[in-house]
Amino acid sequence: MPSDAALLEKRDISYSEELATLQENHQFEYSMAVLATQERDRLAEREYNRKTQKTALIFLSCICFFLVVAIIAAFHFGKDQLLLDCAKYLAIGGGGCGAGYVWGFRRGKRAG
Repeated sequence: MPSDAALLEKRDISYSEELATLQENHQFEYSMAVLATQERDRLAEREYNRKTQKTALIFLSCICFFLVVAIIAAFHFGKDQLLLDCAKYLAIGGGGCGAGYVWGFRRGKRAG
């Protein structure tokens, strides 16, 4: 007949094996729950990005439409000089903005 110590040791080994099996099953269930949550989050993120892009596209389309209408109206009413002045200001401002962007980009590259 085995001793009490041998029985206790055998029971402890069986308990630790059972505990390891339960932990593995729990880890699998936990990882599946995490994956399902990530999938829902990414689906919601994609939906948000789609709505944001759609709104931005509509907004920019409206701005372009009104700009074209304003240019056509200016040509119709003979305000060619006004359009020429606006084009000059945009060119000067755009050039300055572009130079500032390049300067900041290169400065950031040197710092980083």
